[in-house]
Parts: sequence; C-alpha cells; structure tokens
Amino acid sequence: LSLWTSKQSGSIEEQHRDLEIYLLIGIGNGLVNCAQSLILTLCALAASRSIHGQMLEKVLKAPLAFFDNSPTGRILNRFLQDLQSIDSFVPNAISDLATKTLTVLTQLSLVYVEAPWVLLSLPILIGPYSAIFRRMRVPNRDARRLESVAH
Repeated sequence: LSLWTSKQSGSIEEQHRDLEIYLLIGIGNGLVNCAQSLILTLCALAASRSIHGQMLEKVLKAPLAFFDNSPTGRILNRFLQDLQSIDSFVPNAISDLATKTLTVLTQLSLVYVEAPWVLLSLPILIGPYSAIFRRMRVPNRDARRLESVAH
C-alpha cells in the first residue's frame, strides 16, 4: 500500500493493475471471512448437538429423587441457557481468541524484526501478568456463576 501511495504518477495501466491487486486482496479477505464463519458455525452446531445429547443422557439416567427435588421448568431453563451459551458465545470466543492470538504474534514479530532489544522486557512482564491472571481467575468464575444463577 505504501508503494502505491508513494508513486508520483503512473501510467493508466499501472493504476489499473494496482486497483486489480487491491480488489483481489479485498475479495480474498472476504472469502477467508466467509470460510471462517462457516467453519465456526458448523463446529458450533456439532458441539451443541454433542453436548445436548450428553446432557439429555445424564438427565434421563438421573434418579427419580432428582426430578422430585427439581422443578421441570428449572431443568428446562438450564438446558436452554447452556445451549444458548454454546450457540452464542463459544463461536465468538473462538473467533476472538484466534484473531487476538494472531494479532499478538504479528505485533511481537514486528517488534522482534524492528527492535529486538525490546523483547528483553517480555520475561520481566510475564510475572506480573501471570499473577494478575491467577488472582482474577477465581473472582471472574464466581461472577459468571452468580450471573448464571440470576438468569
């Protein structure tokens, strides 16, 4: 892109060739995004089917006392909430994870290429980041549990 913008003036053929390249990059990006969405949707449907089957099997094999103590509406709501979480949040979480991981790897590789001495700070930063992660993991899990009980 910087080569295209730095050109003072080119022939019409060069401009058309540059626009065609730019168009092909855009079409390729669109096709990759469509493929990613399709794959994530198919995987989410397979996961949903599998987990629904496992949940149904466990509930059907539950002792009769479980059904005496748990109202049918609560069991049904739990099923629906769990499946809705899988259908809605898991594909987005996987997509976000992949995107953010690739972004971080790209940025670190650019830093390594342009300023390798900056990577010396990574071992120093791993300690505080892992301490924050360990400290916040349990409260985050508890907050999600409270949220699931409230709905």
